[in-house]
Order: sequence, then C-alpha cells, then structure tokens
Amino acid sequence: MSNQNSTKLFDNELVEVLVDIEDSFIFEAKPNQKLVSNGKLADLEIDKNFNLNYAFVPLGLILEGSIIVNKNGKDSKALTKGDYIGLFETADYLINSTFRQIGDWNLTTETDTKILFFTQDFWQQKNQATCNFKELIINKAKNNSVPLPLTSLPLLDYIAFHTTQSRLDDYAIIAHTHLLPNQVPLFRHLASLVGTNRIFVISKPYSTVNSAYIELTNSGIEVIPIKLKAGFPYSFCAKDPIEAMWYKLLESRKHNSFNKLLILDDGGDLWTTIPWHKIGDLQITGTEQTQRGITRIIDSKMQLPAIVSVATSGVKKIIESVFIAKSVVDEIKKQVDLANKNIGIIGMGSIGHSIYQDLKQKYSNIFYYDINSTNYGDGYMSNLSYLVQKCDIIIGATGVDTLHDLPFERIIGNKILISASSADVEFESILRFLPDRDDDIFGVQNIQVHEHLNFKILNGGYPINFNRTHNATPDNEIVLTRCLLYIGMMQAVEIIKNQNHKVGFYNLDTIAQTKLLHKWFTDFPVESKDFELDQELDNIDKGKIPEFITMDGTVWKE
Repeated sequence: MSNQNSTKLFDNELVEVLVDIEDSFIFEAKPNQKLVSNGKLADLEIDKNFNLNYAFVPLGLILEGSIIVNKNGKDSKALTKGDYIGLFETADYLINSTFRQIGDWNLTTETDTKILFFTQDFWQQKNQATCNFKELIINKAKNNSVPLPLTSLPLLDYIAFHTTQSRLDDYAIIAHTHLLPNQVPLFRHLASLVGTNRIFVISKPYSTVNSAYIELTNSGIEVIPIKLKAGFPYSFCAKDPIEAMWYKLLESRKHNSFNKLLILDDGGDLWTTIPWHKIGDLQITGTEQTQRGITRIIDSKMQLPAIVSVATSGVKKIIESVFIAKSVVDEIKKQVDLANKNIGIIGMGSIGHSIYQDLKQKYSNIFYYDINSTNYGDGYMSNLSYLVQKCDIIIGATGVDTLHDLPFERIIGNKILISASSADVEFESILRFLPDRDDDIFGVQNIQVHEHLNFKILNGGYPINFNRTHNATPDNEIVLTRCLLYIGMMQAVEIIKNQNHKVGFYNLDTIAQTKLLHKWFTDFPVESKDFELDQELDNIDKGKIPEFITMDGTVWKE
C-alpha cells in the first residue's frame, strides 16, 4: 500500500485530479485475491485511518492489472486499467447520501493489480477539482454503459447492451410471470438496473420450475409464491398474494428511495389490482405480455397508466406463436394418441391458428371454431356446440372460459380437454362440475357431466405446455420473447421520462423489433429457417394497433 500526491485518471475524459495524500491511497493486490464478496468490500487489511465506510464498495480506479467479475458462479467480464470498481455504490452515496448494497457480484484479481481508492474525506473536499470529479463519477454511473451481466441468452445480452440507457436508481420492479430457467436471464438484467432488493416477483405455480425459483430467491429477489387449493380457481388463489405484494412494495418504499415503478405482467393480474388510492405520487409504467391481459385491462375500465403492449407486437404474434404451438402439440403427443381422432381447436388467434397449422401437417381430422367466425378453410365449424359434439380432443386457445354456456344436455361422448391458454380459465365452468377435486391439482381431472357425457381435463386445466420440470420452449426460440419484454421495459422507462406523456397502451418500439429480428435471423439460422425475413419485417409494422399510441423515437442505440 502506498500514497501519492497526484494521479492522472485513465478515463475517456483524461481528467487530472489532485489527490490529497491523506484522502486516497494505492492498494496493491496479488493474483487471485478477492476484493469484493457478494457485493461488499472484502477484508483487505486496509489501514483503518483510510475511511472507506461510505459505500459497500468504495470507489477504486484500476491503475494496473486485471479483475474478474463473477456473478452466480459465472465469470461475466474483466475490468482492466482505467476501469472503476464501486462506481454505482459511490454515485449512489454522492447523490442520495445512502449506504446500501447495489450488486451481489464478486471481484477477484486475475493478475498483480494496483487500485487507487478514494476515501470518504476526499469526497468531503470543496475544491473545484473534487467537485468536477464528483460530477464525472455521477455522470458515468448514470449515462455510461451499465455493467450488464453476461447470461445464458447471448441475444438478450446484445439487446440489453443496445437498449439500456442507464441504471434505474429511482425505480422498483414488480412482476407476475412464469419462473422458468430461461426467464432468469431477464431478471438478472433487470436486477443489474435496480438492484435485487427492489424487485418483487409473484410466481405462477402451474409453470414454476423449482431451480429457477431457487436461483431468483438466492440472488436476493423477493419471490412471493401462490399456493393453489384444490377446487378453487387460480384467480381466487392469486388474490391474497398479489395484495401482499402491493403491501410489501409500498412498505419497501418507506426504506428505499424510489418514486417510479415498472410492472412486468403476464395476464393483467397486476395492472387490474393497482391500489391507486394508496400509491401517492408513485409513477407507474411497464409491459403486458399477453392478449388476455390486454383484454382484461380494457374490460376492467381501470385507470390506465402508460402500458407497452408486448402482446400485440408483430414478432410475438407471428413468430413466438409458432414456437408456443409447437411446444403445445409436442406435449399433447406425449400424453394422447392423436391417430384417428377428431381434434377440435377453439379460438383462432395467434396460438390457435399456429396449433391448427402444426396439426394439419400430419393429421386430417382437424376442426376449429372462432367467435369471430374466421374461416381458414378445411375444418371450419360455425357452431361451438357442433365442434364439441364432433370432436374427441378439444384444445382451448381463447383465454376465456370457453364452454360456459353450452347445452351439455345435448352433447354426448367421452372428450379430452386441453388448455393452450392462460392459467385454468379455458375450462373453468367444466371444472365446477367436479364436487371433490383431486388434491393432485395438475393431475387428470375426470368429470361426468351426465350419464352420457364425460370430460377428461389434462394438467388440471392448466396450460398443457407447462410441466414444472423444465423450460416450456427452447432457449433459441423463446429468447425472442425475453428480448421483446426487455425492449418493452426500456421503452416504458423512456415514456415516463416525459412528464407530459400520454397514458394508455403503446405499440412496442418497431425499430428495436427490427434490429432484434435481423440479429435473430443471423444468429439462429436453424430456428429461423421456416420464416422469411422480409415478410416478418413487414409484419412488425402490420402489428401496430392504430388505437394504441406510437412513441416518438426509439430506445435503440448503436
């Protein structure tokens, strides 16, 4: 350890700062020495006269050597000469006078390393050089590239690099979504912006994979589980956990300085439960992932903040639906022999139509019904009860209670019901015929409506493609959705920066979608081989909803 009177910082700005001998010092480390452990400065046996207690990781400038950043057991990047450690912790201290943990990463030297540490006394100086340096550090933390993680989804890392403007120090995030292994990288990126202590997630138990749940909770993100009860619909079981989440969020706000909230919702449960009378001046924005969620929000007549609609984006509706349909059909084939069966599809939206196209490649007896009387050719049936009567296997893809007003007394046969929708809504009215629902909530539910009509509902009425053991869709396919959600969250941040922004639904940034699609076609030729790039680019513009707001500009940065 040694001192010096002045040093030239190896910054892009090449700022010369006079350093008082008592207010900074150079720390010399050997290879493989841990400097930061789980987001906190390790015990480096530094002279106690050098006060570094202003931040979990005080500001240090690397003068020589290399430092490896490790997160969740994986090396994510290397810091070298001219890079800082403790940048965001120190900026937080300078802006808010707060002492808090921002990250949970580990820093270990790779080579002999010299670091210039700045003490608390340095920051308390009033001279112009120190004031200029404070401003530099704050601006670097706000505006320069954020130390984004490297994850198992490189395309998501690429999108985050090109759409992230700065850390979101005055934000918290709440989410209600599927906890799958390939969803975790999205949360890692969001946590790098707000910190894990300001993210609250409500898991969907019918899709949650335990390893993903454990990884998020171990990272410091609060995950609130929903406990399903036999005989009760998902919406009923979710009510109390969602209310508890809102309470935890508002309580957290008393101790953590944030005045903006990003919502990442899948199904509209968070948007439709915002306690407007309790949130005060908290500004809310975010994304909705599903068409069911969009419909529920509209039908609720709720007060609308600015909501970015990922659900209606061209990439999601056209490409993602093909992959979701494939996962649905693959899972059905594992559980049901489709040979020589009449198969009916209810709902010909993006998912339903894609399931139809998938099944038609191998099976001939495919029928379908849509409330909008959409006729796609062979198999069209204009009456829902006729379809249910004719078909042995019925796939629901509407997002609503499909069979609630059918004349069951005029329908006979043994039917298999399969949901390709959200939660357990597709056959909710049929499940009411079951007086004593099996404690195996995700098991096959056998229901006798009358002597001549029996229904067998697979996966307890929950979406068939979620089996709670592994990803529902391969990484190279579902990565598109993860990227769209991240783009939507960054777009929501840009929207709310404008104090005079309009409220309501926003179309997803088409420029960022275009960049994403080009990169996906380049990186994944196998997954994209069945799509035409020019046609899919055209679908991005066609996906814009005229009634929705289109944001000026783009979140994309080269």
